[in-house]
Amino acid sequence: MDEVAAQRKGRWILPGIHAREQMDKTSPRLILCGMEGGHQDDSAVPGHREHETLAHVLGACPHGEVLELPATTASYIKKCRRGDDKCYLKSAQAALGHFINGEKNFKLHSLNPFLVQSIEIHQGGLNIKMSNVKNYFPKNLNFKNIRIDFDKMIFGYTLYSPLCQMFADYQVDGKILILPISGSGKCNTTVVDHVLEYEAQCAFETREDGEEYVKFLSGKHTTVSIGRAYYNLENLFNGDKTLGEATLKFMNENWLDIYKELSPLFLEALDEQARITLNNVAGSVPYKKLFLP
Repeated sequence: MDEVAAQRKGRWILPGIHAREQMDKTSPRLILCGMEGGHQDDSAVPGHREHETLAHVLGACPHGEVLELPATTASYIKKCRRGDDKCYLKSAQAALGHFINGEKNFKLHSLNPFLVQSIEIHQGGLNIKMSNVKNYFPKNLNFKNIRIDFDKMIFGYTLYSPLCQMFADYQVDGKILILPISGSGKCNTTVVDHVLEYEAQCAFETREDGEEYVKFLSGKHTTVSIGRAYYNLENLFNGDKTLGEATLKFMNENWLDIYKELSPLFLEALDEQARITLNNVAGSVPYKKLFLP
């Protein structure tokens, strides 16, 4: 763990009923709600399919056999031959185009918004709590590549988002970088030209039916590049216009440093959602049926 991560304390909570892990006292911990064995409980986690679009593209290809999923099939989801990176990318993008706004055939809700129940950050004298967090992604969200290393059992992708917006209720006090800050109300963050990489370690799991399934053990998103970030917080310093405007000016002039300080827990929430949804699909289809011979 790097020095910055070791100093950071915080947690995030996906929508749900109960927490399965508690926050560690020395480093950020994830609070997971309504999850069991990599599968979410539909009744316990309302809106849990918001980010499931990333899951259903595994092994898809626009030419070849249709990949049979438990509930139904779709002509745009077909199997690739192992090692055909162009096939992975082309079919992943085709599937994402169908799923981005929801897919009734797969009972998928829209990706917009991706919900996080709450996020708390406690580091360097800064305390932030956000609730009712809603993240909106654009229709032209797209994959730059899909990577599968069969020898090392690693799955990855690079994702480009021209625009992402987050809305939430916030409470803040302390210092952000060197500037005192306090307030509560509505906040909005807009991120432009954002490139993320994701990499996950996988393993085989043999089940009672005798078949091998792919299981995603862990995964991590990292920011490759970001064009710009914009911040707006209403009611800073109890509505003091002079202090509020000066603080927002400082934050938006130092947007990259602010992003580096605040983004890790947001990405951790995305990490866990991706792992769960990938497991939901990979756990529904035996490995030998994911790819063409």
